[in-house]
Amino acid sequence: MINRGGEKISAEEVENLVYRLPQVSQVAAVAMPDPEPGERLCVYVVPQPDAAVTLDGIRASMDEAGVSRFKLPERLIVVDELPTTKVGKIDKKALRAALAAPHR
Repeated sequence: MINRGGEKISAEEVENLVYRLPQVSQVAAVAMPDPEPGERLCVYVVPQPDAAVTLDGIRASMDEAGVSRFKLPERLIVVDELPTTKVGKIDKKALRAALAAPHR
């Protein structure tokens, strides 16, 4: 769960909505630290080969699906692959740590 200004956002719900886009191969929705609302929503996306994914495109698709505006991601990071745990699941802890690192 992502807590954006007291509003709870299900990462799984956001991921399922982003997976509807044909240009998306993999997605992970994670909390991004922010001093104002506490957390903001960031999505990491691995695009399909030769496909382009944009934050505006994701937000427009979610908006068309009738998703509440507070659930729309505020940042997109396009990557070649997502880190995984030893059991093969997406390592969201590593993604959140990368967002919290001072170089980001």
